[in-house]
Amino acid sequence: MTARPALGDVRHMPVRDLITLPAEQLARLRREARMARDAAAILERWLDGIARIQGGA
Repeated sequence: MTARPALGDVRHMPVRDLITLPAEQLARLRREARMARDAAAILERWLDGIARIQGGA
């Protein structure tokens, strides 16, 4: 098990390894996931705006 897994590693980790992570590691991963989600939403809105400028949907 990785002592400090990156967010991208989590989807490939067995649940038994995730369960053993310290609470602060889970909190860090949740924060990183939330930040990634928010960044993706901003990018999606930006790309939607570009598509509207181009006349697409």
